[in-house]
Formats: sequence, C-alpha cells, structure tokens
Amino acid sequence: MQSQPAYTQLAYGEKTSFDQFLDSEEIPVVRNFVVGDIRKLEVTPWRRRGGLGCYIILGHPKEAPNSAAYVCEIPPGKSLQPQKQMFEEMIFVLKGRGATSVWLDNGKKQTFEWQERSLFSIPLNAWHQHFNGQGDESIRFIGYTNAPSVFNLYHNWDFVFNNSYQFTDRFRG
Repeated sequence: MQSQPAYTQLAYGEKTSFDQFLDSEEIPVVRNFVVGDIRKLEVTPWRRRGGLGCYIILGHPKEAPNSAAYVCEIPPGKSLQPQKQMFEEMIFVLKGRGATSVWLDNGKKQTFEWQERSLFSIPLNAWHQHFNGQGDESIRFIGYTNAPSVFNLYHNWDFVFNNSYQFTDRFRG
C-alpha cells in the first residue's frame, strides 16, 4: 500500500484528499456531467487493483464530489488483487462472467458467481476479490462508491484501506 502525503488544511482550489488519491492511482479520470458509452471508455493498467481501470466523476469539474464511479476490466483468466475498504460499493457487470470471493479477517471465504447485467454490493470493509471466469475474453464492470466522501472526511488512506473494524451487523462471513 502506498503511503499517503501528509494532510494539511487545503486552501480554496487546492486538491482534496480524494483528488490526491486519484492522482496516486495513475489511471484516467473522466470528469463531466455526461459520459459516453462506458463499455468503450479507455482503461489503462491499474497497479493497485491488478486489472485495467478508469475513474468517472460526474458533476461540475471544480466541485468536490460525494460519490464516484470507476470502470474496471479484468483480462481473460485473471483476477484482481484482494482488497477491503471503508466505503460503500455497488457493482454492475457490463460484459462477461466471473466470480467474487468475500471474507472477513481470518474468516471463511464465500464465493458467488455473476454475469453480464448482474448487480451486487460489496460488504463494508470486508475483503473481496474478483475473478474473470472466462479464459478467452476480458470482463468489464462499473463500480459506484462513496469513496470521495470517505477520503475527504478522514484524510487518511491507511484508515480507508487497512482498518480492522468488522461490520458484523452487515456481514458475518
């Protein structure tokens, strides 16, 4: 995990904690009121996730967003890196079929399959990993999150990605 820059109070027009996070991701960011066909958006290698990706920020480009989306592509027969995070996430599968494993620290993995047009949510702060179930085609999905609000509220990447709290009222494994 990358270390975060030291947080200081931002002056008007300076980058928010979420903007700094976006910069560290080193993938394209589309900022606009309208986005074309998300099935055709350019995606580039996404080091942290292990697939290909691009962020989508809807709204006025000079205003801090409360939510954000991303498009992710997993190459044939590959998987993304395991991850957990302190923000909510909904996923809609645009193309392909695969599976996702979800688990808590030291817990048993639960795996479910999905396909094009599937919609599912990742439990808050639970480990998860997505797998491409096709050996011959990439899969593509869009994730919608409240990550900007969380980053801009806590200003701490370690809190967002390495928090040990388990929301067992939402997911017990």
